[in-house]
Amino acid sequence: MKITQIMLSAGFGGAERYFVDLCQALQERGHIVQAVCHSGFIARQDLEKNNAIQLDPFSVMGWWDLYHQAKIRAAIARFNPDIVHAHLARASYVAGKACSSLHLPLVVKTHNYVKLKYYRNVNHFITTTPDQKKYLMMHQVDESIISVIPNFSSIAVKKVDEYRGDELQFAAYGRLVKKKGMHILLEAFKQFLEAGNRATLHIGGEGPELTNLKALTETLGLQQKVVFHGWINNAADFISRYDIMVLPSLDEPFGIVVLEVMASGKPLIATRTDGPMEILDENSAYMVEPGEVRALNMALVEAAANPEKRTARARTAQTLFTDRYSEAKVVPSIIETYEQVIRRLVTSHPVAGAGSHPPR
Repeated sequence: MKITQIMLSAGFGGAERYFVDLCQALQERGHIVQAVCHSGFIARQDLEKNNAIQLDPFSVMGWWDLYHQAKIRAAIARFNPDIVHAHLARASYVAGKACSSLHLPLVVKTHNYVKLKYYRNVNHFITTTPDQKKYLMMHQVDESIISVIPNFSSIAVKKVDEYRGDELQFAAYGRLVKKKGMHILLEAFKQFLEAGNRATLHIGGEGPELTNLKALTETLGLQQKVVFHGWINNAADFISRYDIMVLPSLDEPFGIVVLEVMASGKPLIATRTDGPMEILDENSAYMVEPGEVRALNMALVEAAANPEKRTARARTAQTLFTDRYSEAKVVPSIIETYEQVIRRLVTSHPVAGAGSHPPR
């Protein structure tokens, strides 16, 4: 198949990682892939390394950028794909307009609980969880054009190793925004150290909360015990350096970081938010209520005090990853969905109730 993937976000998070991994996974399986992205896309270099992927970057300024909308439409027309797959609101809006005029089938991946007024001329939705599917159906999207396919990670599975060092190394990474809960982790880590435990906390990522987090670190007197690593180019390498990973999110619709940790064979402490609850349980991770400093501290203490138990959880999680969330398990389901949409020759399945207001 000839497949166009389109993502117009310049930043980088789970949705953007999914976009990059999917482009590469499809190409490796023999499909001809066009990747349409923002010219300032942080992970653009990851796509540029694969010469077999046709990369078309555009400096899209916003939904109102009619000039680049036309340029993207022309690029898709030249590539002449069998199907287009869009990610996030802006790309879905632009792709919807282009696919409608070019009579191409459009698949949209919902990475969260989307505002459907931004999604028009969509032939098929891929949701990450059953709950996201229910959400679409509650908003009058026909069940027949929704597939539930979980996220995946292309990260290599690594051996689960037991901790053998003198001082535990905790780590967390992601886009540094308020909802990721890194401030809660810092507070919990402070309590952990005050109880006489020895450890260092490593935080990877960039974002608008970085300055506030560094200031909080100083306020808590943790400058010697917390290391900020900035942008993480290689998640697998980052995870491999440390003993216990933490996902302190206040809101997490799925969390590809969860899959990356599972594959890497590291113990995970995660919050009971939508994504982790969909994937994990008490047998595969330490689960805590979001936003609760004391609960997170207790999880840090428990994980630190019981190396055998945390290693057992890591092994269970890794088996779960291999069976359900690996690239080998998930990508064939995506390809099968493309084939089904193409076979139906669907060219117009507008979303019920879709409005005329484009995404901001």
